Amino acid sequence: MYEVHPETVSGWLNQWHERGLEKLADAPRPGRRRKIDAALEAELLDLLQNPTPDLKAVVQAHLKKKTSRSAGTP
Repeated sequence: MYEVHPETVSGWLNQWHERGLEKLADAPRPGRRRKIDAALEAELLDLLQNPTPDLKAVVQAHLKKKTSRSAGTP
C-alpha cells in the first residue's frame, strides 16, 4: 500500500507503544527556515480539506495574495 520498509513501520509502532501518539510527529530538522508561517499553513490546510474543482488555481491565488509568490515558484 505505502512504499515504506516493514522495519520502518515496526519502529513507528514501537515508538507509539512506548511514548504515545504525540511522539510520532517529526522532530525539528536542520536546514533552511520555513517559507510560510503557521497561520498561512493552517489556511492552506483548510483549503485542502475543502477542495474545489480547480484546487491548484485556488491555492496558487491564495499564496500569491499572502506572499507575493505562486506555488511551484522558487
